[in-house]
Amino acid sequence: MTNESGIVTFVAPEVEENTTFQIIAQKGTLSNSTSILVIDNPDNDPTDKQLIILTYPSSPILENTTFLVTVHDGYNYVENALVEFNNITSLTNETGVTKLTAPSVENDTEFNITVSKEGYISNITSILVKNRRLYVYTYNETGIFSHSILENSIFYVRVGDETDWLENVTITFLDETYSTDEEGIAALTAPEVEENTTFEITAHKPGYTNVSTTIVVNNIKDAVSPLYVICENSVVENTTFYVIVASYIDENGYIPVEGAKVKFNNETKLTNETGITTFVAPEVEKNKTFLATVEKEGYLKKVFPITVINISDNIPPPQPDLKEFQFTIFPKEIYSGDTFYIYITDRTGKPATNVLVEFYNSTFYKYSYTDEKGYTVYIAPRVDEEKSFEIRFSKEGWETKIFSVTILPISNIPPKVEPPCDPEKFYIASLNETGNITEIIPENSMFYIIAFKNNSDELEAIPRVFVSFDNQSGFTDNYGLIQFTAPQVDNTTRFIINATKDGYNTSIYVLVKDISENNASQEDALTEKVIIPLLPLTIAGIGITLLSLMILFRKLKTRKRKQPKHIYYSRFQPVDRPTIDDLHKEELPYFEPIPEETAGREVYSMDNHIDTVIDRIIEKKRKERATS
Repeated sequence: MTNESGIVTFVAPEVEENTTFQIIAQKGTLSNSTSILVIDNPDNDPTDKQLIILTYPSSPILENTTFLVTVHDGYNYVENALVEFNNITSLTNETGVTKLTAPSVENDTEFNITVSKEGYISNITSILVKNRRLYVYTYNETGIFSHSILENSIFYVRVGDETDWLENVTITFLDETYSTDEEGIAALTAPEVEENTTFEITAHKPGYTNVSTTIVVNNIKDAVSPLYVICENSVVENTTFYVIVASYIDENGYIPVEGAKVKFNNETKLTNETGITTFVAPEVEKNKTFLATVEKEGYLKKVFPITVINISDNIPPPQPDLKEFQFTIFPKEIYSGDTFYIYITDRTGKPATNVLVEFYNSTFYKYSYTDEKGYTVYIAPRVDEEKSFEIRFSKEGWETKIFSVTILPISNIPPKVEPPCDPEKFYIASLNETGNITEIIPENSMFYIIAFKNNSDELEAIPRVFVSFDNQSGFTDNYGLIQFTAPQVDNTTRFIINATKDGYNTSIYVLVKDISENNASQEDALTEKVIIPLLPLTIAGIGITLLSLMILFRKLKTRKRKQPKHIYYSRFQPVDRPTIDDLHKEELPYFEPIPEETAGREVYSMDNHIDTVIDRIIEKKRKERATS
């Protein structure tokens, strides 16, 4: 364990040859961190080091995308290391980096990367190149996601990839082709059929693998749709349970069926507008299974079993030690229509993935699964008064947890009063890899976001701030920091970074810079280094000549008047001065600093500068003549 200074010491083990070890650091809810350490055998040649391979982004990598390979020996980056990948070889640059491109693949394929250099131990690693897939969704004429439609009706096909909807995707249906618009949507018409018929829809776009889906076109006379039921398989006697009837279910929720007849234990009830009805499990002498039915005109009848458990018979078998959920829900107060987040971990702080999260009350039901970072998100339903909802976590091998949340109506939102120093307000800033504040981040590089309060005497780091950038998100650690990786861009691109904690939100912009732009501008930079230093001297010479001609002209016009005492001025006068009279009060600096608010955005023109100086001298001469 580290001490109060964050330090822990180890003794290097004895090794027969130079050996690479991995160091892993972990604590609570903080993200784990790893590092590489090479322990040398003093009897071995110190130059005989193991080459270490790092790839960014890490495996898996999408086909036809560029990625970086970094070669390290445990001490330094290795220049001119030979990198072999997919029958292509390249050498690392002075920072140990080379750029490679993943090939096109028909299926997810694993490739080896080999690195070697004289005097070093070669190494090999593998990466998975993923096929770039298309995803096809079908919607009926009312815009509801569906795999079945009525004959002669308009329906919609929408196509996207892992990140966005795609334009100009070719859709083939019944030997006719269509093209998706900028939202990835194409409108099609279902044919007339004599009976319910299944048709294939194919999507094609260069650079992607073709993908197909099917849709059922229903004959109007025979049109029926399936019913889906969400219900516990077993319930305890004398307890209330829910039955939810839907026409469609996916990972985002369900489409409710209102007015469906649900029959259980000789009792019939109708579902409400959210597709829900409730029953009370009867008292039973021993565990008993009942058959429940669901019916509605235009739908197929559904029959499903429900087992009622007798409490005395329900003696649970010995359970293995179950993992315990830890969770955070934010913001703390949830109002009607708010987006809120749930973050779930185990007791060590490791994100709990693929956890079933159910959000419901007697008239409402939604469910989702946590992602690879342990997050899921919901939008609070509209309410006119305070309403209580339950959230249930469940996963095999984990102890199920249920807790209540209250959704507040918008009318309950207190008026926002900004105190002189709001203790909840905070700021964020972007830091590069060396810890310096910057708004420009090179592509594919790591950077940090720091969250802090600006107190009167010092800056206070803010932990547990939720920060999102591009497709990445997470919480700041105890030092107010969170690490991100800048994406690869074709051109320098502006991104927004959002941060939220306890209902307060703030954001900043960063520029992710295309590394290739630096190479293209090196020649221009060399030219500027030679020409720009000579430019002020040339302009200064022109300015002195103009001043001399102007003064000579003035002397000829005023030679009969008494000449005032000569006053000398700096060759370049500052641009921004409140009044002309300030020229008589002090001798001004040769150059004036660029105002802070325009630093990095404006460049002063030397020509305009000289024009301003001349105008001011003329104005001064005019005043002198007026006073004499």
